[in-house]
Amino acid sequence: MKKIKFVHNSRAGAIRPFVGVRRIISEKLHGKNFEWDFTETRYGGHAFEIANDAVKEKYDIVVAIGGDGTVNEIGRALLHTDTALGIIPVGSGNGLARSLGIPIPANDALDVIIKGHIKKIDAGKLQDRYFFSMAGVGFDAVVGKVF
Repeated sequence: MKKIKFVHNSRAGAIRPFVGVRRIISEKLHGKNFEWDFTETRYGGHAFEIANDAVKEKYDIVVAIGGDGTVNEIGRALLHTDTALGIIPVGSGNGLARSLGIPIPANDALDVIIKGHIKKIDAGKLQDRYFFSMAGVGFDAVVGKVF
């Protein structure tokens, strides 16, 4: 029995494409060998806290339902642990998901998680902060923050 924590950032993405993902999760995992629950983030940094608690509670997978910011928060909490990161990309860019070949439709991304294909990836570190996929300084960082 695999334990999965789904973490949803309802502020991710330009068009809020989340409608129906929770239903898809429930339908696809019904009758399968998974125990799962679902948590909404409430503020910046909350996804990190949720994922950190999930590691302590021995979850096998923490799934980021959001964009690259949510993925980065959760990924940082999972570094050097036995808990895997899953991604259901609903952000505006979804850079890491795209570079890893994770499908954008939630239904297809969930299939990747269910199959359990785990791939180790590198993390970058800038000063004391880890990041995945990309980091920006200067103009691109300002654009990202405004966006």
